[in-house]
Amino acid sequence: MPHTSHVLQLLQRVRDEAHRFAITYQTILRGKRQTSSLLDEIPGVGPATRKQLIRKFGSVRGVRLATADELAATIGPVKAATVREYLGNSPIPDDIEPVLASADDMPVSET
Repeated sequence: MPHTSHVLQLLQRVRDEAHRFAITYQTILRGKRQTSSLLDEIPGVGPATRKQLIRKFGSVRGVRLATADELAATIGPVKAATVREYLGNSPIPDDIEPVLASADDMPVSET
């Protein structure tokens, strides 16, 4: 089919529109994944509490590793109990590195 064919140009436009739609959809999904957190799923934990937890402990893993007293001091005993109960029942992803307590705990590479 010649490159100047109207049929070919129509097919190319349809293809380009389908690709644009798919790329836009994937961009939206990626944005949602990057802004969501396991903490969002906990009942009674809103954006303000989530921000407090992330500021104090750095990550969901840090919240998970925190003691009950540390959580209670940060968000109160009732919410702390809710968070510990919820995170205790949720699986820990294997691809997340554990939070290191200090520089002394960092692994030393042997080369």
